[in-house]
Amino acid sequence: MSSADRREAVGTSVYWLHIWPRRYGFALVAVIAAGLVRYGLDVALGFTHPFILFYPTIMLIALLGGFGPGLFATLLSAAIAEFFFMEPLNSFAIRHPRDIVGLVLFGAMGLAISGVGDVFRRRTKRLEEFEKIVEGLEEMIVVVDRDYRYVIANHAFLSYRG
Repeated sequence: MSSADRREAVGTSVYWLHIWPRRYGFALVAVIAAGLVRYGLDVALGFTHPFILFYPTIMLIALLGGFGPGLFATLLSAAIAEFFFMEPLNSFAIRHPRDIVGLVLFGAMGLAISGVGDVFRRRTKRLEEFEKIVEGLEEMIVVVDRDYRYVIANHAFLSYRG
């Protein structure tokens, strides 16, 4: 099943994220939502880890939007965590040197996560472009893996095998 078939089967598409205002807007909304969920967990359960919910959010943003929005999400998440969840609350004042180390480590991890997410996003995009080229050919094309399972097969092969 090609990625185009999978996208049609699921019925969702992230093509609306192709232009940069939408990607950065998506990053802004996702980070704010993660901050609100984190605040809700703090109120309901006494959850004390300021950064934990921002990591999966950054990964999702980098996978869907790219490196720039992932880096933007990292910086925005650090600012939200520092202002709302670290002592002293509702202030950008840093009381302990360990808080600076925590922010720097969070920034480094966010940068790494954004880079890895962008690499996977670009790889998926190249694979989709390759599949489009293969689907357009009239010759039979089949790609199999080491266990002889079909990875890619175009319509010409599928209609022949039929």
